[in-house]
Amino acid sequence: MASLDEQFAKAQSAWPGVELAREDFEAWLEGRDAKHADELYLACACVKGVPRAHETFEARYFGDLRSLGRFGSDAFIDDVKQELRQRLFFGVNGKPKLEEYGGKGALKQWLAAVATRVALNLKRTHNDERFASLDGDDGLFELPLDEAGPELGHMKEHYRAEFKKAFAEALATLDVEARTYLRQYYLDGLGLVQLAKLYGSSAPTVSRRLSAARAKLLEATRAVLSQRLKVTKVELESILRLIESRLSADALGGR
Repeated sequence: MASLDEQFAKAQSAWPGVELAREDFEAWLEGRDAKHADELYLACACVKGVPRAHETFEARYFGDLRSLGRFGSDAFIDDVKQELRQRLFFGVNGKPKLEEYGGKGALKQWLAAVATRVALNLKRTHNDERFASLDGDDGLFELPLDEAGPELGHMKEHYRAEFKKAFAEALATLDVEARTYLRQYYLDGLGLVQLAKLYGSSAPTVSRRLSAARAKLLEATRAVLSQRLKVTKVELESILRLIESRLSADALGGR
């Protein structure tokens, strides 16, 4: 394992122009995982108000918050980022949120979870036309069919227009929470433990909610397709495996 001097030197070189005192860095590492020492360095510098730390943090990490786009307009995303600035650097009641980052995982993933929580809170507490719904995201439909096989891939292309429309309609029937769980897990890459922390719940509870959301999505898609496609029941079930191959119950225990 690298020595403190080596960690400090590496962290300094990672963030040119952000000059954090060595004693502050050393104190900050206590009780935290030094695996991501360079990101802990920047977090500490932001909390300490080191010159250029905030702008460096935003330049490096705010641009990665692309997943916020599904929550609403650019104006809404700007509101989320402004709220993030306050919470991360200054906090509520004087306790910056960045103090909670312990270095066990990448700062990018930790920040994505925090940003999602802020976005959800804003959507719940504001009645504003700018806060668009989560409907219409094609990401889940476009997930690769790792285990579907060539015959199902052919079906997807053959029925693509009908299937895509039915899938979108089915997704729209889910409540905001269910859709958000599915997207955060399958598209944003948040695992059960991360989601549990995000929602103040437990991993088994999150797993059950994901399973319930998946079941509702499959059933709603089945209902729409059964009315729209002139196929046999067997063919319909094969088409539905296009979704199930990726949103499998087994996958929910994999992260």
